[in-house]
Amino acid sequence: MEQQRSFRDDETAAEESSACDNEEACIESNALGILGQIDCLYRSRVGELEARLDLDDPQRVKLKLKIMNDWVKDLGEQNAMLVQTVHELEQAAICRVKSLEDQLQSTTSLISNNITNSSKSEKDLNTLSTRICQLESEQDCMQSKITSLKSDLDSLLKLMKRGQLDNNWNLDGFIFHEIKPSDIPLPK
Repeated sequence: MEQQRSFRDDETAAEESSACDNEEACIESNALGILGQIDCLYRSRVGELEARLDLDDPQRVKLKLKIMNDWVKDLGEQNAMLVQTVHELEQAAICRVKSLEDQLQSTTSLISNNITNSSKSEKDLNTLSTRICQLESEQDCMQSKITSLKSDLDSLLKLMKRGQLDNNWNLDGFIFHEIKPSDIPLPK
């Protein structure tokens, strides 16, 4: 029965229907669209169920509860994917910070060696000093981004917990720095 199609069937169909040259860009650009399609699918399933005249109230409630349970399960999977994505972004940012720290150390060492071993012109020293400042600034930006991503992850986890415990998916009181609240799929 069409109402009983699983999340994975819908996801597979959506993936097969999209054609992108760059798979990573495709995933990023279509991820929110797919989440929206899944949301619409569940809303449609509930609407179709409400419109069916061949069901009595207990049957309707039982089927509606199953749809809602499936929806919550899918939302949990989506949230797990979001958490994984934030984790991957955080890991990438940490790697970038480490790389910048290594570059900073290398540049600092180079400056030290150049000051000690050669008589570089003031212009060369200014260039190296500017480079150090740029690297330090990039490092500060990456640290700030990591902090923002951790804060967003904490807010998402608190939202999921409140949603599961109190069925309250309202975003009031949550602050997101990197994630747009409009990008978070919420049940209505």
